[in-house]
Amino acid sequence: YISTPDGGKYVFKAWIEDSSGNVLLASRPVETILEWGIRPTDAPPADLTKGQEVDLPVEWEELYEYLPWQTTPLERNEAFPGRVAIFRSRKTEDQYPGHFAKVNAVADWLESMGYEPGNPLDISFDNVIVKLADAGSAAEAVFFDDGVESGTNGWSASGLWHITDSRYVSASHSWAYNDGVDYDTGAANAGALETPWISLSDGYSAILRFRSWYQTEDEGVTWDRKLVYVTTNGTQWTLVKQISGPSQQWCSYSVDLTAYAGQTVKIRFYFETRDALYNNYPGWFVDDVSVKGRPVTTMVVWSDDMDSGTNGWSADGLWHLSNSRYVSASHAWCYNDGQDYDTGARNSGSLITPWIDLQGLSQASLRFRSWYETEDEGTAWDRKRVFVTTDGTNWTQVYQVSGQSEQWLALHVDLSSYAGHMIRVKFFFDTVDGLHNGYEGWYVDDVEITSVSEGTGGTVLDESVESGTNGWIASGLWHVSESRANSPTHSWCYNNGTNYDTGSANSGDLISPWVDLSGTENATLRFRSWYRTEDSGTSWDRKLVFVTTDGTNWQQVAQVSGQMSAWVTYSVDLSPYVGQRIRIRFCFDTVDHLYNAYEGWYVDDIRVMVSGSGVLFADDFNDGDMDGWQRIAGCGNWTVEDGSLRAWRLGNSDNILVAGDGTWSNYEVSADIRYNAQGPYFNDAELYLRYVDRENFVKVHIRNFHGFWRLKYTVRENTNITSQGWIHEFTKTNRPVENTWYNLKVVATGQIFHVYFDGDYVGTFVVSNLLTGKIGVGGMAQQLGISEPWKGYYFVDDDEYSFWAPEGQAQVSGHPLNLDWGYLDRFFTTLILPGTYVMSDTEVSNVVTWMNRGLRSILATDGGVAMKDETGADDRGRIEELFGVASGSFISDNTFHVIRVLDGTHYVTHDSRTGTAININAPSHLWTEPDGARVLGTAERLSPPVIVGAPSLLANVYGDDPQCPKKTFCFNFSVDTGDMLTDEFSLIAQRAFEWLRGEAFKVRVELKYPHPSGDPSLDLTLLSTEAWLMGETG
Repeated sequence: YISTPDGGKYVFKAWIEDSSGNVLLASRPVETILEWGIRPTDAPPADLTKGQEVDLPVEWEELYEYLPWQTTPLERNEAFPGRVAIFRSRKTEDQYPGHFAKVNAVADWLESMGYEPGNPLDISFDNVIVKLADAGSAAEAVFFDDGVESGTNGWSASGLWHITDSRYVSASHSWAYNDGVDYDTGAANAGALETPWISLSDGYSAILRFRSWYQTEDEGVTWDRKLVYVTTNGTQWTLVKQISGPSQQWCSYSVDLTAYAGQTVKIRFYFETRDALYNNYPGWFVDDVSVKGRPVTTMVVWSDDMDSGTNGWSADGLWHLSNSRYVSASHAWCYNDGQDYDTGARNSGSLITPWIDLQGLSQASLRFRSWYETEDEGTAWDRKRVFVTTDGTNWTQVYQVSGQSEQWLALHVDLSSYAGHMIRVKFFFDTVDGLHNGYEGWYVDDVEITSVSEGTGGTVLDESVESGTNGWIASGLWHVSESRANSPTHSWCYNNGTNYDTGSANSGDLISPWVDLSGTENATLRFRSWYRTEDSGTSWDRKLVFVTTDGTNWQQVAQVSGQMSAWVTYSVDLSPYVGQRIRIRFCFDTVDHLYNAYEGWYVDDIRVMVSGSGVLFADDFNDGDMDGWQRIAGCGNWTVEDGSLRAWRLGNSDNILVAGDGTWSNYEVSADIRYNAQGPYFNDAELYLRYVDRENFVKVHIRNFHGFWRLKYTVRENTNITSQGWIHEFTKTNRPVENTWYNLKVVATGQIFHVYFDGDYVGTFVVSNLLTGKIGVGGMAQQLGISEPWKGYYFVDDDEYSFWAPEGQAQVSGHPLNLDWGYLDRFFTTLILPGTYVMSDTEVSNVVTWMNRGLRSILATDGGVAMKDETGADDRGRIEELFGVASGSFISDNTFHVIRVLDGTHYVTHDSRTGTAININAPSHLWTEPDGARVLGTAERLSPPVIVGAPSLLANVYGDDPQCPKKTFCFNFSVDTGDMLTDEFSLIAQRAFEWLRGEAFKVRVELKYPHPSGDPSLDLTLLSTEAWLMGETG
């Protein structure tokens, strides 16, 4: 066994030697198709004496670089004579869109015949985010901030609320609800702790944050309630938070008050025991209360002032447009009969908006003006409720109007949990009974839905549960299920397939991968939940959501309750965790062993969205398109599928997409990366930074070769690689796991680049030039090496670069490959040109040179090959001779309807009778004058202008060397459209391919009676027939 450490030229060789060491007989070295080799770990001495023995330790070594094609040993080329090259041309795609689709049709056809891609690399990118390196520096407005360290400061307290030093977070004091020991007064008791009035500036977000510690009767929401309210008028209070969950620990809470922007508010912390029982606990402590915000942009998504008709509203019951009362202009919607709503019986009515588009938004608020005079100001009678639906059928109550009557009030409802959906809003009036209905009713005016943005937003976690576990950790009964799903077919589920009854109390955790919130100013968790459990409250069969920043200490941030047996959207503010790495845990806990025979809990479409003035660019691809991205290099496929960006059928060289028009100097860029499929070697997933153009950029890439992967950086300046190196080497037993998301992040500050993988710092490199540029993503799939399919197809792209250097020297000088004839000569005997209408002179010259150097073949799907040059100018006559057609013959852009077999004796068409008609509907760039090519069919156009007898199926033997026939075949119409290659023309295409590659031979079989003289010329021929045989079939 022989191995060289500098090129991977591995061969097996056997020999016989005598006792003196003389080689008597040796075999020819035979190449290996091995994925490994050996590498000396110590250099041998510089001087050796004959007969001297030297220990040379070696280690097993995975290959991590490919061989340059210019120095590849000939033995390996001869071992794979079946390779097929497919030429892809960006020049053609630019001038004749659809060329890449034709390439895919050819690849699909080859795969239908058992061919495999030289490298099946298939990768996805998601959640690409660019942030300022010092993101988070935007000016923060402080509307209120009290650490409870300097007295009451304008707070008002009732009941048992007081300032204490028995528990606190910061410094030495907090607010407490107890009598110094507990809150047992012998009776039910309650108390309110209210802030001073707080002015929230318009144009700013507003987030209430506070720390809470409690030990009360239970951890649910039924007894000893701990409630947070907001008011804008001191009379009507809106519940915005109820504290529950983990007790006896300090927890951070936040409430989004952005809907109150431009108003003055008070915040109330309200404790109520509800009864006189079990009140001998330490109580509730509140500390570090603040309301802060950042500049926001408010956008009106939808509005109506009721002054231009119904505008798509639908109304029933007593709802109608009225000019009796209004806020703006002269009309409002009103529920009455013109005087009151007394119909003599219970009555109700719905007022429903048109569909409103909240897709693409991360936050939304409903604002409206309300005036009413009804039976009471509470919520029991003459109910005035607001509902929302996302499907037109299932409605969820989001608000109930109560409190101060007979005046216009500005009301608001946070609709952020519906962001990303189409919605309708319903105002519903219900008298409940037929009594006391002689009041004026309810008026609604100036309804609008707004959204605010604190800078560019993006998604840092996007889990639709459609591609496996993706780094999530599940315990207990958690598993991926297709029993129920919000979208499209799978979700996480807690049950055993039927229920969660194990015979005892049980619980389980579903934990996300680490999520990076660094550099953001706001973050929101959204998920969809469906459950059917023991109850819809919070005491039994608990469905809890936690967050951790260290993997050990978890804080509860939500508890699922309420509506059962329906998919419900939940939204959790993660702003207290911005600037940190977090994990999210969904915890199901039965609490006991009783009543566990229910279906369980399903969670789907889990997203963490971030925003901030420091976010410069973000794309989570949930809009289904690549708007804002531009192909810069390469001919690989880029598509958006299932909410991520997919790169597939990549070539040897750069395949690059860059984002937007922005160029930045000091920033961080991160992307989630997933290997959908991996080839045997050189599978690069790339992140581009400071991209100037294809000749000048910095990139950090995952280099995966035979499962041995590393992180590498490459700097290209003026086409040349000026710097490159390994950033991080993973253990050799590790490799990227298919269908698992990884995160790659690079922070560029000046000349310093810090690299992070899955949130962990892994290395640093320095680049002295290229101090500004765009960002991009890319991929590269080395197709040729020591391990490849026996029947393989390989892409050669027209903008492919070649890097070459003498053996042992670094490959740093790049130049366009231009279909280099030497490259084709070393690797390929067959070249396919799918609708290749644009070629440069160099490319055409290289193809002609390659054809003249050996047993070669070309398959063209359509005529008009190389009819244009790279500038778009007509340039015919350069390649026609290879196809046996006259250079001046051409009909462009005609659609043909029938191909009729003209010659059924040729191998390509011998399965069809002469005259057989095959229906098509294909455009064509037709060569009209054969000049040496054998015409096997004719194309017919049946509608004006009618064309009959145009040549098609052109088979040509190029040159006059019978020992080395060079063959070309041209369908002379776009057979690579409409699935024709794998459908009606699949057999003819297969026969053409076999004929081109010398796999078919025409033979004459004769049955003779031998002459007694033995002279074969006198034999009597009894039967003679001709037949086609496939090579190596006897």
